[in-house]
Amino acid sequence: SPSLPFVILYHSKFHGRSVAQKVNTLVHEFVHVVDRFSDGDASWNYTHNGQSPGGNERSAPYRIGDIAEAFYLQANSQVGLDQL
Repeated sequence: SPSLPFVILYHSKFHGRSVAQKVNTLVHEFVHVVDRFSDGDASWNYTHNGQSPGGNERSAPYRIGDIAEAFYLQANSQVGLDQL
């Protein structure tokens, strides 16, 4: 939320998700925070259209969140990243 720039809000409807999915969501939201404040101009560069992944899979927040989830899964299993 632009009014709370250093707070990542996590809706209670998502509490039932797996830890891996929560990692994905938190990293996704953190990408938005980094985008907003990293270059000093408070503009949004790494964003996406709407609230669903459809058509946004290649946007930075979704892609980086997916990578974080894959790393979490790999770090907590005996399966290699190439098998995820």
